[in-house]
Amino acid sequence: MGDKIRELNGRNVILSVAFLPDGKHLISGGWEGILRRWQVQDGREVGTPINTGPTICGTGTSKDGNWAVTTNLGVMVVSNAKTDAQVIARNGHANRWVRAVDVSPDSTRFATASDDQTACIWSITTGQLLVGPIMHETAVIAVKYSPQGDRIATATMRSINSVRIFDSRSGQLLHILPSAMPIGHEYCTPLTWSNHGQLFVGSAARIVCFNGLTGSLLSEWIIQTGGTHTSVAISSNGKFIACATDRSISFWDTSTRQRIGPIIQDPAAVYCIALSPDNMFLASGGGQNRIMLRSLRDVLPPGNLTSDVTPDVQGLATPPGIPDGNYRIRGNTGNLYLTRPQGGAGPVVVQPLNQSNGSQIWTFSRVVNGAYNIVGNTDAWLTAGIRNTLITGRRGTTWNFDPRGDAYLQDRNFCECHDYTTRTE
Repeated sequence: MGDKIRELNGRNVILSVAFLPDGKHLISGGWEGILRRWQVQDGREVGTPINTGPTICGTGTSKDGNWAVTTNLGVMVVSNAKTDAQVIARNGHANRWVRAVDVSPDSTRFATASDDQTACIWSITTGQLLVGPIMHETAVIAVKYSPQGDRIATATMRSINSVRIFDSRSGQLLHILPSAMPIGHEYCTPLTWSNHGQLFVGSAARIVCFNGLTGSLLSEWIIQTGGTHTSVAISSNGKFIACATDRSISFWDTSTRQRIGPIIQDPAAVYCIALSPDNMFLASGGGQNRIMLRSLRDVLPPGNLTSDVTPDVQGLATPPGIPDGNYRIRGNTGNLYLTRPQGGAGPVVVQPLNQSNGSQIWTFSRVVNGAYNIVGNTDAWLTAGIRNTLITGRRGTTWNFDPRGDAYLQDRNFCECHDYTTRTE
């Protein structure tokens, strides 16, 4: 694509955009009620427009490239992404607006979120209801599958407990996430998962990151351009997040939580964003009846756009990463374990192993590229204090780990992480 920005004629207000997995095409929908497909290389509209009826609120594509799913007023439409033929039109959600849709990683199911205060999971080939309705107290405006497909996250509007995580096979509630600010607008996509299982939530004037396994708060940071409706999308390499708030789009490094690149100003409200699978393009839609397709090559540092490949140097294998989970941390001198203070924030001490002491258990959560957050609870991030001390508090250091010898990890749950040297980034 020669131009840095292409402006596509959406015909009406755009509420949803999504890239096909090949990265060569983009689909869009909105008030016009027609699903359109665009060629990324030149911004040209291709294929046959699909009239799905009323306003299209949500669009989703399957990773196998076969399916595109749209939602509107009580109807979910599954189309063949290659031929543009409509395959299934399924009524549901009590004829209320279906605000969002997401396709499972294995391309066999799709999840929906609706104004009828429910989320549902459907078969993508038959339209059969498989799980749900999963009840909420208010309108559900967003739904996203976890990378493994075993969980879904949902977001409700103007509710204190606005974000929840459910088992995607049974519909069982797993976590109501703490400290999630109310989400103030139905025209937004406030949820995105990293490949390592972190759930990022855009709400009010901040981005909040949770451990998708435990539901614990990992980090949060302020967005200077915060507004009433916030949409977030994470890059496929996990290095950055694109965040749209009202008329601004900003980019954030997931490991440092610092803004990277310029803030993009749009003349109209931005309701939806999507990143291409290769991270090279950003699509956004909203008011003024248009879709903006931007090349990110001249917007972000090149290192944020590419995936890291660690070469095999002199036959030495790269050590495995630490799976997200709960661990005890033991020093390499004596049988002493890191123990956080009972009150939450304060100095960290070392004590002998105590199986009943929950203060010796820490939650590891990979941020990106071997860097981890280590959290005792929502108020106890492990961080580096002054004079080489360890403390816990509301803000944490990002940690890297160097394996010593052949000792890397023992048991998966509550194991001993020993013979490590830690350093702060």
